[in-house]
Amino acid sequence: MRVILQIIQHFLIHDLIVNFDQAIPWLQQAIDAKRYEPRHFPHYNLGRAYLGKEMYSQAMRCFQEALTIEPRYSLARQALESLRRMLN
Repeated sequence: MRVILQIIQHFLIHDLIVNFDQAIPWLQQAIDAKRYEPRHFPHYNLGRAYLGKEMYSQAMRCFQEALTIEPRYSLARQALESLRRMLN
């Protein structure tokens, strides 16, 4: 299962997410997987999917969780800052 989740994560990182509704359950599975590494990636990408669906509070929560796990993760920090600017 870990390999499958890593393959899915790879495509979500390197390709545009076309169908957010299909991506969300896979990313939630990656978050729930005990041995998935690195732990912050699925949170960040789930935030991207929620952002694409205009579910801003969920996106913000995911970006914050990614930063809780990996405070130096600049993509999550940039996404969170951009989202905050957009909402203000």
